[in-house]
Amino acid sequence: MAQMLKAMGQTSMPEAKPILEVNGEHPIVVSLKDIEDEQRIADTATVLFEQALLVEGIKLKDPADFVKRLNRLLAGNR
Repeated sequence: MAQMLKAMGQTSMPEAKPILEVNGEHPIVVSLKDIEDEQRIADTATVLFEQALLVEGIKLKDPADFVKRLNRLLAGNR
């Protein structure tokens, strides 16, 4: 809705903070409990959040950073 209003020229609206609902039983979330690497946990959480933004049609502020994070996760290291 905010994107539509901005596209129509409405600039004076409060910024809504997105809410990410997480399924605690999803295999990705469950797999995090055994990981001790804080960077990997942070990368995973950020990638999940950014994926949710993409699904909603929201452009990422830094797509290159998203790709770097995703590549680190796919490579299994930092």
